[in-house]
Amino acid sequence: MPVPENEGTIKKILKIFTLDSETGLRHPKALLVDQSILAGCLAGFFIGGRIGGRVGAVEHIENTKLEVYQSVTHAHRQYHGRVILGFVKNGCKFGWRAGLFSGFYSFVMVVLSEITNTNDNVNLIGAAAVTGVVYNCFSGWRKMIVGAILGTGMSLPFAGLIEAVRFITPEDKKADINVFKILNYQPVVNDKPTLPSLDVGNVINDLQISLADLNEINLPKEVEKCKIEMNQQVEENEHGVIQDTNLVMNK
Repeated sequence: MPVPENEGTIKKILKIFTLDSETGLRHPKALLVDQSILAGCLAGFFIGGRIGGRVGAVEHIENTKLEVYQSVTHAHRQYHGRVILGFVKNGCKFGWRAGLFSGFYSFVMVVLSEITNTNDNVNLIGAAAVTGVVYNCFSGWRKMIVGAILGTGMSLPFAGLIEAVRFITPEDKKADINVFKILNYQPVVNDKPTLPSLDVGNVINDLQISLADLNEINLPKEVEKCKIEMNQQVEENEHGVIQDTNLVMNK
């Protein structure tokens, strides 16, 4: 679903995040934003859950040193219950935040790629810097600068990896090495015609052959000869059957 370059930047961005009227598919860059949100939520849930589970275990041990349990099984249940509760609680807390900022990061990267009409690593680094600024936007300008520096530093390894892959790629294929082609799945559009796109009336009219047209078809001589012989045999058989019937009746 290509986007024309002569359109305005805002129109191009809006078209990316709308369904294609012909294929019913979303733009690959819009799919990248969805994938980033899902990946961020899952990664944040498991990382935050791991931290929350450990914190819950330590707090449970510290708060229940003098508590007497009914049995060892009861003590284990209380411990694992506190760990699971901390895992889920802290995982959800980190998960939605990681999904939000990873989605915002990918969205900014898409917007920058449309503004600059390029898919290079500058957009990747710039999106990371903008995301770091937004993350600390309520903490003062110093924290915003620190967030921009940290975001840029975290994106540099990925940008360097992409540049390394591009460096060892042949010249004719270097244009295909960018962050969108590496991170995003390109949907396959089925170009086969569907039933609504076929003119069923014309197809039926082309396939219909009347009996009159069949009678006008010139058959080969061999077929005509066989047809005549079969008719003669049928007439002889009918004549013989009539004679046998007359003899029986006379008797």
